[in-house]
Amino acid sequence: MAFRLGEQVVRGGVDNTKKNSVNGWLELRGISHRVALNLTGGCDADLAGRHVQFRVRGWAVDEDDKPASEEAENAAIEQPGLKGFAWHQIGPTGTMTAARKVRVADCPAEELYARCLDEPPPMEWKRCLYLEELRGTQWVQGFSTCEFCDACQAEFDRE
Repeated sequence: MAFRLGEQVVRGGVDNTKKNSVNGWLELRGISHRVALNLTGGCDADLAGRHVQFRVRGWAVDEDDKPASEEAENAAIEQPGLKGFAWHQIGPTGTMTAARKVRVADCPAEELYARCLDEPPPMEWKRCLYLEELRGTQWVQGFSTCEFCDACQAEFDRE
């Protein structure tokens, strides 16, 4: 079964510094424990040999994002998109890249909608993080509002 977690992921890390091994973690919105990644294979050339950390732009760890109770966390885990999901992912890598580019509006969704009715909204190309496992689990897809840690961003900017 394919899981698409792009909307639920708030931050994570991917380590491909060892040949044919990708380890990492993902933190999901409203869930206190992390998804562990232990995969066989490698990332695409842009992430190969690197350890990167990322987060959703504008997201910061605060108490409001933590589940209010064990019941609230269990409800988040049981939502249709996560039912049957394994919290320790072991398997082969699929596409894992930060080289894709997507067009992103630099205004809120409401303003974007209003502007689309009259004029083309201002758009810019941004780096997009895409992580998937070969068995069909897409952890991060079209993650255009992603920010990389400072060291990672500096490396990408040099390329």
